[in-house]
Amino acid sequence: MSHPSPITVFCRRFAHVLLAVAIAAVLLIAALGAADSAGSVLFDRPIPATLEITELFVAVIIFMTQPYVVLRWSHISVDLFRFERGSILRTLRIYLTLALSLLSYAVIAVGAWRSMTKSLRLGELSGGIVSIPVYPFKIGLFVGACATILVIVLMFLVRHDDDEIDRGGEM
Repeated sequence: MSHPSPITVFCRRFAHVLLAVAIAAVLLIAALGAADSAGSVLFDRPIPATLEITELFVAVIIFMTQPYVVLRWSHISVDLFRFERGSILRTLRIYLTLALSLLSYAVIAVGAWRSMTKSLRLGELSGGIVSIPVYPFKIGLFVGACATILVIVLMFLVRHDDDEIDRGGEM
């Protein structure tokens, strides 16, 4: 059994760090939602900007989890054509899927970069009851998209085991 390359180990660890950030964001949303509900019901005082904070964190959660999901081959897939294990057509399908994923995330990363730099330049704030800086969330979206690109590039370089892909295992 061969040992994973340093770049593979780095991608795994980085994907786990981003996943931990996403989990922390989910816990924060849950705590904020519970506190907002309790404040509304018990004291007739909801927490201002709960909705805005939740919306901003949801975008970050989605993109922070993508490297982990892609690395584990756990994304949703629909096979329009089934090919025999080990066949050249199956291999081509895997690499075509990776290429299209790379293109999609590259478009997302470029858009996220533009949005992030504009937000930083303007000091963008949310338009709710309480003004919240938006740029940290846009930075998170950009980091998640770039990390997913890094994982996809790694996946181009690593041999893919049919069983690993079928069961959604980690590289």
